[in-house]
Amino acid sequence: MAQQVEGNHPTLLIDGDGNFNSKFVEDLKLAAVSRPVAVVSVFGVQSTGKSTLMNSLFSTKFKVMDASQGMHQTTKGIWVAKYPLSNPNGGHEILAIDTEGSDGIEREDDTKFEKQTALFCLAVSNTVIVNMMCRNVNLNNGGNRPLLRTVFEVMIRKFCTPRKVNLVFVLRDKNKCPRDKLEEQLKEGMYKIWKEMQKPEAQLNASLKDFFNIKVVALSSFEDKPEQFENEVAGLREWIISISTSGEGAAGSTPASGFADYAKKIWDKIKEDKDLDLPHYRIMVAEIRCNAIAEEKYQSFYESWLPLKEDAISGAVQGFGAKVSRKIDIYLSEYDQEAQHYEETKRDATRKQLIEDIMKVVKPTYLSVVEHMRHQILEKFEEAAEDEVKKNGVLKTHKYIIEFKNQLRDAAVKQANWNQDTEHLAQLESEIARAIDGIRAANEAREQRKKDEREFRLNVVKTVLNAAAIVVPSVIMAERKT
Repeated sequence: MAQQVEGNHPTLLIDGDGNFNSKFVEDLKLAAVSRPVAVVSVFGVQSTGKSTLMNSLFSTKFKVMDASQGMHQTTKGIWVAKYPLSNPNGGHEILAIDTEGSDGIEREDDTKFEKQTALFCLAVSNTVIVNMMCRNVNLNNGGNRPLLRTVFEVMIRKFCTPRKVNLVFVLRDKNKCPRDKLEEQLKEGMYKIWKEMQKPEAQLNASLKDFFNIKVVALSSFEDKPEQFENEVAGLREWIISISTSGEGAAGSTPASGFADYAKKIWDKIKEDKDLDLPHYRIMVAEIRCNAIAEEKYQSFYESWLPLKEDAISGAVQGFGAKVSRKIDIYLSEYDQEAQHYEETKRDATRKQLIEDIMKVVKPTYLSVVEHMRHQILEKFEEAAEDEVKKNGVLKTHKYIIEFKNQLRDAAVKQANWNQDTEHLAQLESEIARAIDGIRAANEAREQRKKDEREFRLNVVKTVLNAAAIVVPSVIMAERKT
């Protein structure tokens, strides 16, 4: 038997009344999984061992029929389980979907849910397994002919954009009939259905191969030859995982975290009997999920940014640009990791918006840091300028401009596209020029005061001397008279 691992229990995806269970993502712990999902589903006639096959292929625990209770319906609705073992091809999260069997007496002649199930599996799956008994290949109901007709009709009529699905026919309890002969009979029946089926005008010349990669395999009896069955299943498992995670069958895979949204949109459209535009749904899901991821990363950045912001407000932070850039890189890398498998246009647009939102938070503080640096440079210049004027009257500004340029590089946030260095430098140069004008004006005022003081003292001396020149002769003459 296939290895059984904790956590591979199935959960209900869609119940027998058509109600979608969005909580299956929580049950399977997919919400935080950014890897793309590869889906393998099975359908076929009731009580032919579909659940047993999926359990053997993917180590799942879908409920199987208890033969002691007679032949009866076991699976009702659509169930899903996660392949619990490491994907040998890496990358994809593999989901197995088990479906309610067709041709059961429970629904009598009502085939609506059967058709909806077939359409849903074709829409969400990379690979669809059609399970049937080897001895029934050439029969109508037992050979799944009505179901195949349904599959072909919904595939060609309901999909707005054709997609290619891996369609694997698993013939159970192989007998003495050569597999090649059984495959030939099976394909003859399929091509007959395809040829007789009414097609939309746009698809009149469409080939079965345009929609399906068809493969036919035969397995030994699970009950009579269990060891041989398991060996054959092991090879089938490896092949199914390979085709489901690479090539055409894996095109447009949805990340596991967004699979619930994607699957629900498809199921809703199926219930409304609307045509399916899968690329459009993937874009819608990408927008929803990428926005959610971006919002989470924005909030995480904001919380980690606050301490640095407080430091920056109190003064210039050494290495401000590098510190902020590293923080932004952390959360952009997390976004890239979690959103990498969503539709490219929406993913990239949301990333761009995330950067813009972060820059709106960072820029005011960045400008505050730059202003603080500019004031410091200006103060240093003004202090040095006073001494330089006193020594030789020459004011050197170049080294201060160079120092400010280096500080701007230190404060630069690499993810930003502000291109304001020229403006900041021009502002500093303007302030330095005003400071120079002020210093020169003050110096000239001092010199003028000194000149005025000298002239005043000289005038005082002259006045005193002039007065003396008048007084002295008068004294002399007075003395002579006496």
